[in-house]
Amino acid sequence: RNPYAPDKFYYPSADGAVFSPFSYFIYYIIGHMIPSAIKDSGVSNWDRLYLDILECLNVCMIVLAGRKYVEKRTWVLLALFACIILSHPFSFAVIKAGNSTLWVLSLLLMSLHMRNSGNKLYRELSLVFLAMAACLKMTPAVLGLLWLKERRYKEAFRLVLYGLVLFVPPFFFFGGLPAARNYLTFLYLYSGHLQARPETIPGVCMELADVLGFGLEKGLLFGKALALLYFVVVLGLVCFTKLNWKSYALMVTLLMILVNHTYPYTMIYLVIPVLLFVRETDLGFRRLDFVYAFLFPLVLAGYPFLKIDWPTATFITNYFWLYITVFVLVADKCSEFMKGCRANTSTLTPH
Repeated sequence: RNPYAPDKFYYPSADGAVFSPFSYFIYYIIGHMIPSAIKDSGVSNWDRLYLDILECLNVCMIVLAGRKYVEKRTWVLLALFACIILSHPFSFAVIKAGNSTLWVLSLLLMSLHMRNSGNKLYRELSLVFLAMAACLKMTPAVLGLLWLKERRYKEAFRLVLYGLVLFVPPFFFFGGLPAARNYLTFLYLYSGHLQARPETIPGVCMELADVLGFGLEKGLLFGKALALLYFVVVLGLVCFTKLNWKSYALMVTLLMILVNHTYPYTMIYLVIPVLLFVRETDLGFRRLDFVYAFLFPLVLAGYPFLKIDWPTATFITNYFWLYITVFVLVADKCSEFMKGCRANTSTLTPH
């Protein structure tokens, strides 16, 4: 698309323009930081070098923000972040694609770290960073439910306000109200695209329905219903159980497997619960924690153990372990919920 005609970006339709105008506004600013001497030179792959520089800066931000989560010796931190950066979704998905998910992860790490700070400015920056992440990728907006769970309604209101301020005005640079209408229409059509990709819940259901002869349409309908049910289950478990690393892990899975056409690079969001898991298990390991310590590396380092044509291979490898991890997390949090119910019942029962 013509970078000097942003007002034509969402026309004649939003087909292909899958990101919000805030994302493209950031790209537009970065694009104008590139010296014209480089753009006009005979070097054909300078853009890859520029992208590599941006990705290196994001990796540095992730490491600097992530080390705030874990108080470990230097060599332990080095080993931990080396495993994360060399993981399959990090090195072979998001870096390969040059996707802005890397930026979103940086913002989320900083936001979640600052959200309970004793410094009022840091708590406000936490809201701004989450709003920026949500405007870049939309799905991180679901993490705003954490503020509602803790009844921090004023902060939740300001979070919504920051999101609107960042989301709406950029449309004026990209065609105004008609462009916004095109963009929202495309999001609706994109979520209903009949293409069986086995990463997400709707995608898995579409593939199964297609194989079993029910058709993609019925598979998508069932997949959306199942995804909605999973969202309600996660919301209930997060709201009615103790807020711990497993709560964050379940919330993060909503960014990876809930929405149709969510790609494998979103699995780097697992960095958040992995860091929280390392921090919280310092207080003591449960037997089930050994299961998580076994599953997380399998998810992050998933490698094909069967030679199957795309797209099924993606599910058979790293997504296979991800869905097992999701099942264990849901069962674990359900157990927490039942224990809490029994504890409350025994407290209310007269002796």
